[in-house]
Amino acid sequence: MKYTILTMASLVLAAGTAVADPMNQPTDWSGNYIGIGLSYSDGSYDAENNFTPPDATGVLGSAIVGRNYQQDHLVYGGELVLNFGNIEERSTGGCGVGAAGCRSTIEQYAAIRGRVGYTFNQTLVFMTLGIATDRQDQRAFGINAAGDSQRHYGYTVGIGVEQDIADDWSIRGDLEYYDFNSRTYSFLGGTSIDPDTTAVRFSLVKRF
Repeated sequence: MKYTILTMASLVLAAGTAVADPMNQPTDWSGNYIGIGLSYSDGSYDAENNFTPPDATGVLGSAIVGRNYQQDHLVYGGELVLNFGNIEERSTGGCGVGAAGCRSTIEQYAAIRGRVGYTFNQTLVFMTLGIATDRQDQRAFGINAAGDSQRHYGYTVGIGVEQDIADDWSIRGDLEYYDFNSRTYSFLGGTSIDPDTTAVRFSLVKRF
């Protein structure tokens, strides 16, 4: 995961430091857009009562709906990001509480966020910032099997690159971090769990 993040960050920095061709007008990014893609997500947890839930890592389908505004090379706007499907990870190591096993599940997550960027030639480099929510399910198995689900809220920040390819179509890559608030789960006498998620998202985008 860390090598993917480093690669994505390097692409953003390289694009951001590129010199625009003065003979080539930048792409017009203004207007509405929709996108579909995949996100590789890595969810991790801080928990109380010696409970150590496993990281939930996997691939989700995703959709983006948004609108851009443009002034010369400055592009800004807002978007809604949705992730579909569940990411589940199991552990048989006792999870710190002597359980026969435990399971972490991310049950979709979403964000409403702003986006601002700089365009040169057919490339747009940008950053995102907004609010986010997800639903988590935590389970412990064994003699004292128990579990609970909670909805978390927090913020998200990200960086990305979008490349115009033809006829208002573009390909886009995002590196995102989600920090969610802690919630108390009912098992183990009440356990506070604080999740965060790092995601790498690749999308195909159509502008209108």
